[in-house]
Amino acid sequence: MDWTPIKRLTARTESREHRLDAALLTVAVRLNRAPPEDWVVVFLHPPGRSRVIHELAVTGSAVTFTAEKGDDVSSTLADIDERVRSANLVIDRSSR
Repeated sequence: MDWTPIKRLTARTESREHRLDAALLTVAVRLNRAPPEDWVVVFLHPPGRSRVIHELAVTGSAVTFTAEKGDDVSSTLADIDERVRSANLVIDRSSR
C-alpha cells in the first residue's frame, strides 16, 4: 500500500469564540484530506512528546484546538506541523 502523506493546507486558521468561555477561541486548521484513524491516534499521542494542546481534536479534515484570545498561536501551529510529520512517518513505516 502506498501511503500518501497528510498535509496542513495553509497557515490560515479559522477562529470562533469558544462555546463555554468568552476568553477562549476554538482554532481550526485544514488538512488536505481526512486522515485514517491510526494516523489520528499517532497525531493525538505522538511518541516522546509532552506538550499539551488544549482540546486538540481531529474531525474529518479539520484539526481544532483551544487558545486564549490574543495568544500568538504560531508555536501551536508549529507543534501541529511536527505532529503531522511524525504521524506521517509512523504510518509510512507501518505501511511498508
